Amino acid sequence: MDDWSEISPLHFPKSEAISVFVDDVGTLWLGDQLRLFRYAARAEADVPDPAPPGFAPLIRRLIAPKENRLLYGGTSHREDPGSPLPVRYGEDLRVRVASPQYGTPPEYRYRLLGRDDEWSDWSSAPTRRFNDFWEGTYRLQVQARNELGQLSRITSLPLEIIPPWYRSIWAYLVYGLGFLGLACGARRFYIVKEEKRQARRRVQKLERERVVAERLKKANDRLREANRLKEDFLATASYELRTPLTNILGSLEVLRGMMEGEETEFLDMIEENGKRLKRTLNALLDLSMLRSREEDVELTPTSLD
Repeated sequence: MDDWSEISPLHFPKSEAISVFVDDVGTLWLGDQLRLFRYAARAEADVPDPAPPGFAPLIRRLIAPKENRLLYGGTSHREDPGSPLPVRYGEDLRVRVASPQYGTPPEYRYRLLGRDDEWSDWSSAPTRRFNDFWEGTYRLQVQARNELGQLSRITSLPLEIIPPWYRSIWAYLVYGLGFLGLACGARRFYIVKEEKRQARRRVQKLERERVVAERLKKANDRLREANRLKEDFLATASYELRTPLTNILGSLEVLRGMMEGEETEFLDMIEENGKRLKRTLNALLDLSMLRSREEDVELTPTSLD
């Protein structure tokens, strides 16, 4: 520790605090917030490699570049540090990393599990931008490689892209309720439409039945008129035929008194047929009067023989 002249060229601003540390092998470490210097008092001292294998890169910042909004500043103040970092849907991400080693800047490679399982190419740029996210859970991983080709451990940061409001659980619930409402409305519309169709069919059926009833009524009226005309004809014919038949039978009685012997047989034949015709005419006249309800039926005992 007797050769302090080697650190005389180092100049630190007076406004910055300087930290000094001497390790077990006599190496002096000087540093402020931005720089770290090592001074070995004896050149032959066996100083260990300040960046031994197994180092891990640090995720310093995670920024939404559209709004220049800081999402992650290297330390977590959440209740559960292991839980995914929430990120709004549609935001791009820009990550800035660093490696706890000095000398030649290391190279980095990145991958985003959940979207791309392949590592990116090695790059000395400590920043990388990601975009075009779909909602879901991702894991941002970073790995470093120093100038000796030594690979660091993988640093991970879980991310959760929050779905937009129109793809959230509540939105899907509203969609489901809306779909149910539309289905009920469509079913109600179909029922009302079917009821109207059935009502139109019933109206058409009633209209056809009314037309048929009117036609039947007209046909019945014509039949009644024809029947009335037939009854009138039978009644008129019966009256018209019975009058001359009565005259014939009366004249037959006069002739019976003027004839004798076998000639009376012809008179008997004429009388018998005339009386039978008169009974037939009387029956037709009675039937006509019954149909026209001008005479009531009288029940009388009759021999079945």
